[in-house]
Amino acid sequence: MDRAGVIRSVTLLVPVCAALVGIVIQALPGTRVKGAACLSTLWCFCTLLPLNVIAQNQHWWQFKAEGATLVGVPVDMLLGWSVMWGVLPALFGRSKAWLWVVMFLWLDVLTMNRLSPVVLMGDGWLMGELLAIAVALVPSLVLTRLTVTERMLHVRVALQVVLFALLTMYVVPEIVFSQTNSS
Repeated sequence: MDRAGVIRSVTLLVPVCAALVGIVIQALPGTRVKGAACLSTLWCFCTLLPLNVIAQNQHWWQFKAEGATLVGVPVDMLLGWSVMWGVLPALFGRSKAWLWVVMFLWLDVLTMNRLSPVVLMGDGWLMGELLAIAVALVPSLVLTRLTVTERMLHVRVALQVVLFALLTMYVVPEIVFSQTNSS
């Protein structure tokens, strides 16, 4: 397997394996935690996809991947980041949200430049990273915490409405367009 294949596999398998370990440690988490994990992972997927398109247009980073891409974004890497930012905080969510933000920012700063040749970093990549944290990670953490604790129904509903709109008006059409070679 070439370096690009290894990178793509690792960025999916490491978060999925960490999530499986979390599920085992939790001894099958409760309904609220499962729901929070699903919602926050879907939030990350639906926000990181357009954000990666914006990042490529702004030359913050570029993807050089063949196969299994959606609007130029490797689906395996997108799923890996979504699981990492969505499932792990739900399963191990006893920490403060700001600790997750600091930890994931630190992890991305350490690893993003090592993802070459799949991800090629541009000059302003840290701006894109901060935008990803603000648009994907922070709302995901809020949605997770509020879902698990059953608080602030109006905020949860608002986030779920935005999530549904992103899913039905952007993600699903992009998947259809990519499969039918149309626009």
